[in-house]
Amino acid sequence: MARDQSILFLSDSNRYLQHDLYCQIAKNFPENLKSVFLASDFKADTLHRKSEDIDRKELEDAFSKFIEMPRLLLDRRPLTNPLAKVWRYGKNLRSKQNWRKGLLCKMDDLNPSLLILTSTNAENTRVISRYRPRIPKLYIQPCNFRVQQKGQYSISEKLKNFWFNRILRLPILPVKETTFDHFGKMHLALWSPLWKNHALERKESSFHFTGNPTYDQCFEKFSAERAYSKTAKVWIYLNKEKNSGQKNWDVYANFYREMMRIQPDFFYGFKAHPHSNLEKIQRAFPGAKVTKELVPKEKVDIMITHWSSTALEFIAEGIPTLLVNPDGQFDFSERYLDQYEGIARSIEEIKSHFKNYQEEGSKAFLNFRSNFVKRSLISDDGKSTERVIRLIQKLSRPE
Repeated sequence: MARDQSILFLSDSNRYLQHDLYCQIAKNFPENLKSVFLASDFKADTLHRKSEDIDRKELEDAFSKFIEMPRLLLDRRPLTNPLAKVWRYGKNLRSKQNWRKGLLCKMDDLNPSLLILTSTNAENTRVISRYRPRIPKLYIQPCNFRVQQKGQYSISEKLKNFWFNRILRLPILPVKETTFDHFGKMHLALWSPLWKNHALERKESSFHFTGNPTYDQCFEKFSAERAYSKTAKVWIYLNKEKNSGQKNWDVYANFYREMMRIQPDFFYGFKAHPHSNLEKIQRAFPGAKVTKELVPKEKVDIMITHWSSTALEFIAEGIPTLLVNPDGQFDFSERYLDQYEGIARSIEEIKSHFKNYQEEGSKAFLNFRSNFVKRSLISDDGKSTERVIRLIQKLSRPE
C-alpha cells in the first residue's frame, strides 16, 4: 500500500521540550506536505510548554491536523487485599495492551510517509519501532542531553524486560540508558557533530547535522550591541531537583544566595523548572521573584543557569549568559558545555563578570559566543528549519 505524503509528529510527555520545535517546523512546511500531530502519550503526567489549552491551540494553528488518542488510564487505588492487587494488575495490563493496539491501529490508519519524534526511547516510539518497523523515523534533537555512563542490567531488570517485551509484547520498559541510544533503522537530526560523540551506532541508522530550528528566530534577533543598565535584571533558570539531587541543588542555591548578597543592586528573578515545587523555591530565595511562567527575553539582561538547554537559546540571541559551576565540582563535559568560556566557578568570578557587564554590556560576552555556537549548533545562519525540512522531504519520498 503506497503511503500518502503525510508527516506524522509524535507527542512526548515532555511537551515543553518539543512544542516550539514542532510548531516551528510545521508552520514552515511546503504545501505538498501534510503535517499531522498525534497526541499519544503513555503517561498521564504531561508537562506542557504554557498550558494544555494554549499549547493545543498553537498546535492546531501550526499543523494541518491535530489528532488526540484516548489517554491511558490505570487503576492506582491503594489496595491491601492481595487478590484485589492481582486483579488490578491484570486489569492494568489489559489497559496497556489496548493502548498499544489503539496506537498501532492509528498508525495503520494514518499510514504516514515519515514519523517525526523527539524521544528515541518513549513508550509510543518503542511500540511503533517494534511493531511497525516499515515506517521511516526521524529523530530531531529538541534539547541538550547528558552523556550516560555504561551500566549493567540487574537480574530483576533482565526479567522485567523479558516479561514485558517478549511475553506480554509490551515494549514499555526501556533499555538501560547507557549512552544516547536509539532503535536501529532511524534517522537522527542532531544540532552538530558534537552531539554524536557518545551516540551508539545502530544498523541502518544515519546521522544528519542541521542545527536547531527553534533557535532560528534567536539568530535573527541577534544584536552585538544590546542596551544595558548598571542595575541589571538577572534571571536564574533553575534545573529540577531530581536532575541534580537535593544535595547538589542546595550547593547551587547557596551560591545564588551569596551572589545576590554581594551584588544587591541588581534585580533577581528565578525561573523554575515545570517539574519544580514553586513554594519550596520561594522559601529558598525569599524576596526574589519566582515563577514557572515564560520570561520574555526583553526583560532579561543577564541569564544564569547550571546547564539548562535554554542557555543556548539566550546565547544564540546574544543575551549575556553565564553558567555556574561552584568550585568546579560538577563535570560540565557530561552535557557538552565545558567548552563555553562563560562559566563562573566562584563568587569572585561571577563578580568579575557582573563588573564587565556594567562596563561593556553584552559586548563583554560576545567572545564567549561565536566558537560555542558553531561547535554546538553547527551554524548561526538561522537556516536550521530549512535544513530540517529538506531532510524531511528527502526521507518522505515514496518508495
